[in-house]
Formats: sequence, structure tokens, C-alpha cells
Amino acid sequence: MKITSLIPSPSPHTHRRRPAARPRDPVRRIRKKTILFLLLFLLPAPLTAANDVSMLPAAALVSPNCKFTGENVTLSFGTYDPVSANVARDQDAMAKFQLRCVKGTSASVSLNEGLYAAGSMRRMRGGDGYLNYQMYTDASRSSVWNTSNTVTYSSTTPVPKHFSIYGRIPAGQDVSAGVYMDTVTLSVSF
Repeated sequence: MKITSLIPSPSPHTHRRRPAARPRDPVRRIRKKTILFLLLFLLPAPLTAANDVSMLPAAALVSPNCKFTGENVTLSFGTYDPVSANVARDQDAMAKFQLRCVKGTSASVSLNEGLYAAGSMRRMRGGDGYLNYQMYTDASRSSVWNTSNTVTYSSTTPVPKHFSIYGRIPAGQDVSAGVYMDTVTLSVSF
């Protein structure tokens, strides 16, 4: 007896039909490529990427420093009259200067003896001789200002510090007429 199958057997000449292909959509293809581009290039690097960090120090040096500010200092005594006004009275004068120092700087201000000193007495030269005078740290003119007796200052602010030099020509000097001058060096050490 012969059994026939209800299922047709594949024949070598029959082949399966493919479903009909969809028409190609160019917009859809561009979208796919755009998404692929975004995934590959615009997403953050994976956690396995290496980072390198370097420190960049910044530094500056502020050295102790002091500068005289303002105009040149002149101690002008005016007119000394050995015949009447200054026979028994000293001739006094005062000069001012400013010193500006870097905050935290300790400074020492000194005056040398001048060009024509005789021992510890300062002298101005003029006429045919010298006129004695002195410079002091205080208004009472009791403390001579020189290289061994200096004025000290510790800066706590960048605002200039004002200093006064008190001068005196002693009374009763017998000198001839003329202009008398000296040059004293004002120094700051810090």
C-alpha cells in the first residue's frame, strides 16, 4: 500500500519566495548614520580612558624695601644774624621727609656728619670760614641724629611715614657774611 503525503515535497525546481522588499528610504538611512555618529564620537570617553593631572605652582618674592618719597629734603635756616638776633639766641629750623617701606620691614634712618664736620659738630662752609650747626631727632634738640644715633621704624602699612629733622645753629658765632652750605647724606638701612 502506498502512503501519500498531504504535504507536497519540495521539488528541486521550486523555491521559496521572499517577501517583497521595502522600498529604500533615504531619510531613514541618514537617521541611522547620524545616530551611529553620535554614539561613536560625541559620547564621553569610557571610564577606562586615562587622565593626566599636573600641578602648576605660582610664586612671587616680595623683598624688604624702603624708599624716600616726596621732594628733596632741605634744611633752610634762613638768615643768621651774629650781630643782633643770634648773639644770645640759637637759630632753629626744621625739615620733613617721608619714607615708604614694604609692610613688615624694619628700617633704620641715619644722617652722616656732612662734608665739613669737625669731630661730632656739623659745619656749613661759606664766606671765609665755617658756621657750626647740628641736626636732631627731637623737637627739644637733645638727641643728635647721626650714623650711630639713628631713628628706627617698623612698617605696618604701605602709607608713607613722616619724619622731621630738627636743626639748630648755636648762638654767638663770630662769622663773616656769605652763604653757608653743607650736604648731609640721609640713608635708610633695612
